[in-house]
Amino acid sequence: MKISADPECEHRDGRAQIVRKQHTFATGIVLQTAKVPNQKSRTPSLNLVGARICKMRSLHRDKLTQDQLAGRLAALGLVLDRSTIAKIETGRRRVYDFEVVAFAKALGVTGNWLLGLTDKSSPKSKKGFSDE
Repeated sequence: MKISADPECEHRDGRAQIVRKQHTFATGIVLQTAKVPNQKSRTPSLNLVGARICKMRSLHRDKLTQDQLAGRLAALGLVLDRSTIAKIETGRRRVYDFEVVAFAKALGVTGNWLLGLTDKSSPKSKKGFSDE
């Protein structure tokens, strides 16, 4: 199964997003690999939530930027800068459980959706998208 980030989720400098592949083995183990187009080596993704964070940012009515998301996270007590969010979205940084909770609150979704445990794109009401 091939997974790629939304085209709306490009980096600030216009670079292409990574292409992710998910491999499910008979034992039930799921492995994700990631590759930047035109790059020879493949690196495993360090998280499961990055692509969904990027997707949810792009679905915001004003296309929520990484800086704006960082502001929402700071209001919740989690201080991450734009470059750290970019690393998370591209699978180059691990995400801790308490960070998943903060991202879910900031984006108005559940942790289960961010982790890929449910396919409903927005299990909570859209009120999480308002700029309160």
